[in-house]
Amino acid sequence: TEVLIYIYPRFFGLIPPTYWGHSPFWLSTTAFGIVPLLLVLTAVFFRFREKAVLFFVLLSVFILLMAFGGFTPIYKLLYQIPIINGFRNPSRWLAYFAFSMITLSAYGLDLLAGLVTGKQGVQEQKGRKAFYALLAALAGLSFFVYLGFSSDQNGTILALQKWEGIKSRFTGPYLGNYASEIFKMISEDMLKFFLIFSLAAGTVVLAIMRKLNKALLAGMLAVIFAADMLLFWGQFKLVEKISEDPTKTEILSFMEKQQNKGPYRVFPMGQQLSMSNWYMSEKIESIQGYHSAPLKNFNDMLQQGALGKLSYLGLLNVRYLLSLEKLNHPLLKAVHEGNVNIYESAMVFPRSFLAGEILALKGAEAIAKKFDDPKFNPIKTLILEEEVREKIEPLNINGSEVNIASYTPNKVVLTAKAPVDCMLVLGDIYYPEWEAFVDGKKTKIFQAYGALRAVHLTKGEHKVEFVYGKKIFYIGLLISLLTLAVIIGVFGFLRPKI
Repeated sequence: TEVLIYIYPRFFGLIPPTYWGHSPFWLSTTAFGIVPLLLVLTAVFFRFREKAVLFFVLLSVFILLMAFGGFTPIYKLLYQIPIINGFRNPSRWLAYFAFSMITLSAYGLDLLAGLVTGKQGVQEQKGRKAFYALLAALAGLSFFVYLGFSSDQNGTILALQKWEGIKSRFTGPYLGNYASEIFKMISEDMLKFFLIFSLAAGTVVLAIMRKLNKALLAGMLAVIFAADMLLFWGQFKLVEKISEDPTKTEILSFMEKQQNKGPYRVFPMGQQLSMSNWYMSEKIESIQGYHSAPLKNFNDMLQQGALGKLSYLGLLNVRYLLSLEKLNHPLLKAVHEGNVNIYESAMVFPRSFLAGEILALKGAEAIAKKFDDPKFNPIKTLILEEEVREKIEPLNINGSEVNIASYTPNKVVLTAKAPVDCMLVLGDIYYPEWEAFVDGKKTKIFQAYGALRAVHLTKGEHKVEFVYGKKIFYIGLLISLLTLAVIIGVFGFLRPKI
């Protein structure tokens, strides 16, 4: 039903907070205007047998079926196909639907331009009359839909309050207010569609009848399209200046004074602080923030409550906890109080350290449960999900055995002095595309503590490098080049032969 946005853009609300449809990702709209829709209709009616037009019509239908997701019976079949099943939200296919429709509208505009210049004809008189009748019928239908919806305002608003989507989305005493606002948006869109469609349809008819020149056709359609867009996009207001969040100001002011404490991370707690991504732009390393596709290993540990354990936070190199609420824990020291409270953890571990004991445990649940054991010392005993064949000896560490020589997003260089054969742990998230090199020789990266990285070291001084592999980049580049070749081939095939 949400394809109605292409006719009535605000039928399901104007993104949050008035959106009441099915998709939680509705932060934008793919509506592209009434004039392009009319041009699509023109192209399909008069040029349907052309290969290019037929191709984009079929492509539009296919993409629309993909966007329907579970609302189409072929959903389960289609989503067994690799790449296609990688789309997190099927409605995101609508961006490609908009592209296909706009391309079709270009074919419709090209037809009209050819007509007014005398370079192109249309079907026989009977076909033109059928097209005029179709436009008149659509205009009349849109007018009667508007009258039927808006004639009884109070009755329609009461009916809207009973619609499941609206009733479940807007609960409480403000349901009536939301229903009234939604009624206003829908009725305005219905009236706008009738007026804009009628004006654009009249322009198209005049073009087919060759009553306009090319400049006048372009000017009239441009003005009608601009009016349509301004009436819709005028609903969005640009904010000239956003007042600074006082919690952000306090956090930045505090962190500027902590630069001499070496690499560390922060743990923002609570919805308001944890879902913000501004920490990255301010070069503050945070273990929180919104991510549309979090890594499974880290997310599994998070689901098992690992971030609620100070010792696990310590492995992530968390020095400061940020909270809007007061915290009370013997290992947390309050270092700032205000709009945001900042606590320093006494259980912060180095970003990288050596370990001489190994405990093999499988699964995030078992690993997280081990951190509840008061006798377990995570910086002494390394948890891996597999056995290590290489020799490992117990050792005592003082935290100075590993130094960070270079730390960038795609490469980490460490120098380590191992007193015995042992493991080096890096408090960064494990991901298969990372590669490790010890003294220039590639070595295996083990997944440590369910989500971190570890490599084996022999006794002595070593240079350890973690480098993000380029394989995925080259695979993506190859796919892009092949796609470009296919597109060039398709357009070459569809290009009219002169």
